[in-house]
Amino acid sequence: APKPISAEVKRLKDLAKKLGVNVPVNVFKGSPSDDELEDRLGDFLRNQGLSSLKPGPREISQLRNKIQLSRELDGIDSTNIVRGR
Repeated sequence: APKPISAEVKRLKDLAKKLGVNVPVNVFKGSPSDDELEDRLGDFLRNQGLSSLKPGPREISQLRNKIQLSRELDGIDSTNIVRGR
C-alpha cells in the first residue's frame, strides 16, 4: 500500500493545482522520502515562476494567468497573423 503523503506535500500539490499546472510524473519517480518529494515539488513550482512556496492569493492569480496566456500563445501559428502597414 502506498504510504500517506505529508501535509506539506499535499499543500504543494494543491498549490500546483491552483496554478493550473500538472506535476510531472518524474517528480514522484522512485520512492522519494517526504523531504525529497517536498524538495522536488518546490523546485518544480519555482521553475514555474513562483518566488516563494508560500505565495499570497494575488501572486497565485497572476502566475496562473501568465501560465495560461503562455499556453494559449503556444498554440498560435504566427505565420497566420496578418500584419498592417
